[in-house]
Amino acid sequence: DCPKMIDYSFLNTYFGEGYSCTWSGPNVLNIAFGANPSLLPGQKMFLDADYMVPWSDHQGHFTNATVIVSGPHSQVSPVAFLSAPGAVSRCASDFTVDAARSLSFGTGGRPLQFSWSVGQTSPNMVVPALVQQLFANATAENRQAVTVPLLPFSSTSGIAGYTFQVSVSVTNFLGVSSVTTRTIALLTSRVSISTEIEGSEEVTPSPGQQTVVLQASPKLLSCGQTNVSMSILWFVKSGASSSSLLSGLSITRNSLVIPVSRLPSTSVTICQKVQVPSLSLSSQAC
Repeated sequence: DCPKMIDYSFLNTYFGEGYSCTWSGPNVLNIAFGANPSLLPGQKMFLDADYMVPWSDHQGHFTNATVIVSGPHSQVSPVAFLSAPGAVSRCASDFTVDAARSLSFGTGGRPLQFSWSVGQTSPNMVVPALVQQLFANATAENRQAVTVPLLPFSSTSGIAGYTFQVSVSVTNFLGVSSVTTRTIALLTSRVSISTEIEGSEEVTPSPGQQTVVLQASPKLLSCGQTNVSMSILWFVKSGASSSSLLSGLSITRNSLVIPVSRLPSTSVTICQKVQVPSLSLSSQAC
C-alpha cells in the first residue's frame, strides 16, 4: 500500500531498496527499511488523503496530508571499535587499522560515517604529512580501514621507539558519535606480535546454546631473528574471576571454549594475551 499512499518516486530513496510495508491494524502501517534508506528525522512525507479516508467521510474537505518524521524515542548510539597493532616491527612494510567491527544499533540499514585522525604522542615527534593525508582521504571516502605504509616514517628522526595515536569516530544517521583511540609504537626489535578476537565484540548466547567459543588470531612477525617463541594466555579482565570462570579450561590455545552454565548473569570481559618473554613483548585483545 505504500505506493498508493506516498509519492512513488520517493519510496526507494526514502525507505531503501527492498523495503516492505504491512498493516498491523486498521490505522497502523509498519514500514521496514531496505538497504541504504535516506529518511531522517525532521523530513516530510506527503500522503494521499483520498486513499486513507473514504470520500464520504472527509466530504472533500481534506487535501493531501503531510507527516513530519520523528526520531527514535530513546537515543541510539553507535559503539566505535578499532583493531590496531599495539606495536609494529621495523621490518614490517605496513600495518592496518580497522574499524569495521564498530557496532550500529537501530539504524535501519543506514551506514555509519567514519572519521579518522592521527597524531603524535610527543611534541618532538611529527606524523609524516603523507600519513596524515592518508587518514584525511580515508575520512573523505568514508573508509572503514586504513593501511599505513612504514616508508614515510623512515625520514622521521629515530623511527625506532616512535609512538603515535590513531582515532576513529563513528557517527550514525542521528549525528550521535562514538570515538576510540589506539596508540601504536614502532619497535627497535625485528619481532612484533599481535592478536585479535574474531567476530563481534559482544557475544550473547542463544537459548539452548551449551558453549561459547572465542576464537583469536595471534600473529608473530619476525625477520632476521630466530628462536623466537610466543605464549598465549586467556584471562578474565572484569565481571568475574579467572579462577571461577576459566578453571580447568584450556587457556593457552587460539580458541577458548566456555560452558554457558559458567557465565555470570551480568556481562564479563575476556581477553587473550600473547607475549614473547625473552624480548619483553606483549599484546592483548578483549
